[in-house]
Amino acid sequence: MTPWWADAIDARNLLNRALCLMWTEVRWRAPASDAERRVNDEVLRLLGRAFPLDPSLAYPWRDWLELARLRGSDDAMTRQVEARPSALRPPRSATGASPVTILHEGWELEVPGSFSEERTADEWTGGESGRTITIAATETGTATGPMSPQAFLAQVATGLGTEALAHEDGELLGRARLTSDATSGVEVGLLEGYSAVRGRGAAIRITFDDSADWRWALDTWRALAPIRGGTSLARAS
Repeated sequence: MTPWWADAIDARNLLNRALCLMWTEVRWRAPASDAERRVNDEVLRLLGRAFPLDPSLAYPWRDWLELARLRGSDDAMTRQVEARPSALRPPRSATGASPVTILHEGWELEVPGSFSEERTADEWTGGESGRTITIAATETGTATGPMSPQAFLAQVATGLGTEALAHEDGELLGRARLTSDATSGVEVGLLEGYSAVRGRGAAIRITFDDSADWRWALDTWRALAPIRGGTSLARAS
């Protein structure tokens, strides 16, 4: 996406930059981290700069108002947005945040849009009350070339035991174990799993407070899949 069609930083440029952030970065719920608050504030800043320069453009009034309310804004610009009839349709947060596909080190996984997230050089972690997911991934190889998924699982998944669950989807192979963990003092459900294709392997750890979420945990592990290009970004589904 290229929001800058002209050399000048004009209203259309500012609006397009805001739209790109709304499409790819904004989570349509109350921000759960400083990074999410900074993204939301940047979108509001861009929209607020664009409107006085050219009020005739097609502004996303409903989404602008929702974002302002999520940030608790009550300035003159927000009141102008509230006065627009098209801004008063039901907000998208009324039906829940849209799913988001996260991309990490060559792997992708769809998660609820309500998840907050953190990234390090090694892991992606996301979650909300009662559910967390952590993913780590790496390229795999041997002296003779890319490692097969069978060889990767033979190295990392033996600790899951002989009754480990198996998953196969084309070239992708996986192993996982469902147990519980009480090390924090409160027992929670735990899924530990691995997935692999030739040349790439991933580990996933899922915790859940509600015992009925065991099926969600299994479906999430099975949905972890390789992507093309190995990018490490997030995008809306």
